[in-house]
Amino acid sequence: MRTVIRKNVLYLGATCVLTLFPLSALAQRTAANVVMQADDAFGSTVGDEKIGIYTTTNVRGFSPVSAGNIRVEGLSFDRPATFTGRLVSGNTIRIGISAQGYPFPAPTGIVDFTLRKPSNQAVASVGIAYGPLGGKSMEIDAQLPLDADRFGLTIGAGRYLDASAYGSESVTNAMALSARYAPNASVEIHPFWSRITYRDDEAQPLIFTQSGIAPPAITAGQFFGQQWTDTSGISDNYGLIVKGRFSGLDILAGGLRSIWRVNTTAADLLLNVDTRGRVGNRTVILQGDDQYAATSGEVRISRTMDEANRRHTVIAMLKTRKLLRDYGGAQTVNIPSSQIGEANPIPAPLRDQIANTAADRISQTTVGIAYQGKWLRMGELSVGVQRAHYKKTSSPTALFSSSTPTLVNANAAAYVTDHVAAYLGYTKGLEESPSAPLEAINRNESPPAIITAQKEAGLRWKAGDKIAIVLGVFDIEKPYFNLNVSRQFMRLGSVRHRGVEFSTTGKLAPNFTAVLGSLMMDRHVTSTTNNASGDVSASWMPIGAFRYQTFLNVNYVLSAQPAVSFTAAIENSSKRVSNTANNEFLPARTTVSLGARYKFKVGDKPALIRLRMDNIFNKFAWDITSSGAFIVNSPRRYTIDFGVDL
Repeated sequence: MRTVIRKNVLYLGATCVLTLFPLSALAQRTAANVVMQADDAFGSTVGDEKIGIYTTTNVRGFSPVSAGNIRVEGLSFDRPATFTGRLVSGNTIRIGISAQGYPFPAPTGIVDFTLRKPSNQAVASVGIAYGPLGGKSMEIDAQLPLDADRFGLTIGAGRYLDASAYGSESVTNAMALSARYAPNASVEIHPFWSRITYRDDEAQPLIFTQSGIAPPAITAGQFFGQQWTDTSGISDNYGLIVKGRFSGLDILAGGLRSIWRVNTTAADLLLNVDTRGRVGNRTVILQGDDQYAATSGEVRISRTMDEANRRHTVIAMLKTRKLLRDYGGAQTVNIPSSQIGEANPIPAPLRDQIANTAADRISQTTVGIAYQGKWLRMGELSVGVQRAHYKKTSSPTALFSSSTPTLVNANAAAYVTDHVAAYLGYTKGLEESPSAPLEAINRNESPPAIITAQKEAGLRWKAGDKIAIVLGVFDIEKPYFNLNVSRQFMRLGSVRHRGVEFSTTGKLAPNFTAVLGSLMMDRHVTSTTNNASGDVSASWMPIGAFRYQTFLNVNYVLSAQPAVSFTAAIENSSKRVSNTANNEFLPARTTVSLGARYKFKVGDKPALIRLRMDNIFNKFAWDITSSGAFIVNSPRRYTIDFGVDL
């Protein structure tokens, strides 16, 4: 198997490189450094490097991806299928003052993806990696300017043999193609396509303990699930973005077709686990033939007017989306009780899935108008109004829900001095609520869309071009859906997240760059029930909630040898709630990672070797999902990768 994979990878690499000559050297992969390129500590991805207190699935305690708050080059799209890094060069989390430039922000924050684009010089880059946990990968990216500045292509492909913290292994292939066509100085057209295929990724054992007490430690990296719980599927994305200027109007438009086909998936549930790690009962849920398909698009027309030291922009927007979620049949397999951390394999069962009977049909059209004003050395103001028309039909229950809310946002920033800005904002949004997970007894059940609201304020201080500091506060309220004690997914109340976030980025010394982010957050769910005595209110912290979290990433370049640099990352988080009674917690933990880079030449081509060791003290820890399942944290792991720009 490995020989075949190796031949395929080498053939792919040779084919791409040979079709691209002659190539001019242009730094691409070797110049990527997320610490050096991050604007703040709130979340950035450059290539395969990620830093920040937030991620694409966790911003201020919520998932912007699940909520539908995805942007590509600023346009709003519905994207059930994952983007490959061969299509996008990275993403940035937009919150607070960094979201000021968005005319229609979202309460859960925005994840803005940047497409790879061809440059005016031909360039290809190749990267190979070993690790972490014994995984292997190879990536090839190329940029082809076929007609000077008018037309160019980007091509990318990758193959990944991944290993997980819980011992599974998987095979993933990724391909992407995008183009840029600029027939004149006023128009740019960007078509793009990508595909990801994955297989052999066994289900992670989900451990549910009695009363939320953490189970005893096990050996991380050792698989104790079932080999036949493979997950496999295909993710396709193809779309078009057009930018143009006509008769004083700026036009930004785009469409995306996103399809995620899940051939097989599974949930391995270890239930009623006691303090000694004995499993009360174990169930595997097998599901297949799921499909999530979305067609979405947005058209934005703006007019900008300048007067003296002021700029006014009026924006009209229309966006629409249609989402179909078809859930395949499922079957339940009971497995003899066992001990966590110990393999208890049984023969693969015969697939006997029930017919496909569950589906969701969602349609939404939103129109909006916004105003943005900028006053030189004074400040910025952004206000917007949207009217949404939302419909959702679920079968076989024939449940129908609809909503036509009016959504408003207002954001302002005042330049207190040349270096200090104060901002505040309010945003009301309509977001998708998550569907019931496989571990729920009403799996795949989909609640209606929810109305959310966010208030935020803060300060930003820039010390020249070297250091930027942001201090912000936020307050977000949403309906709260999760599993109850019977593992039924339902609305349990309303949740409120209030927090303080801090970011420092910049060069503290000529050769020393740091990115420091910190988050302090209070999360509480409130619910009200009626009984014979009247209304009874309850409040608790949701499972997985923590009080504070801090990240520090640094990059140091040797003065005597600028080709050599060192990196370090420290993550610290407080204890986490592990049950709804709030009397059990996972302990606080700190993990440390170290790395080094060496830039050199292969002939006249720039090359890079990068080493990284994560969790260097091999600290064992349990993580916990929002539904209350314990999963093992990643152990000490090593990665070495080599890249060259041809």
